[in-house]
Amino acid sequence: MTNGDSLQALDNIIEKFQISNEDAIIIKEICEEVAEQDDIKSKVIENKDNEIFLNRFEPNEIQQQIKNGHIARDMWDKLEDEIYIGQGGIIPLMGKTAVGHIVSKVA
Repeated sequence: MTNGDSLQALDNIIEKFQISNEDAIIIKEICEEVAEQDDIKSKVIENKDNEIFLNRFEPNEIQQQIKNGHIARDMWDKLEDEIYIGQGGIIPLMGKTAVGHIVSKVA
């Protein structure tokens, strides 16, 4: 996933969920912040070819960091909104976007 691909992933989130520009900016910021965390970055890079690891790591570790990003911004309401937390929702898609962003930088 190149930087263009991660922007495409963000565009897909915006289109699918019809969120505001403000929410889109925050989603992009949080994805970038999570993707730049050294511990997350190193774990993803070490396991970039291990699909099973990434599929387990992303929902547990990365989605928690994404939730923390919302909490840090006092956006608790998003963590109770089904379009954010549901299966295939915004937070799971943000997690996949962050992983893709990291993997694309080492590909």
